[in-house]
Amino acid sequence: MRVIVDDAKSVVEVWLMKTEKDTSVKDIIAKYKPLKYTVAIFRSGTQNLASSTSALLANNI
Repeated sequence: MRVIVDDAKSVVEVWLMKTEKDTSVKDIIAKYKPLKYTVAIFRSGTQNLASSTSALLANNI
């Protein structure tokens, strides 16, 4: 797990590999929620990144 805290933007990024459990994510959310930070959780996947991104963009245009 990789955690990046941007105090200037009040954002916390949590990067999880597909093999990692997200049990400690709850602790991170509990820590930063009272501080009014946005916690973004990113999980790796198994699908093709290019085709998934293309489908996402096409759906949101």
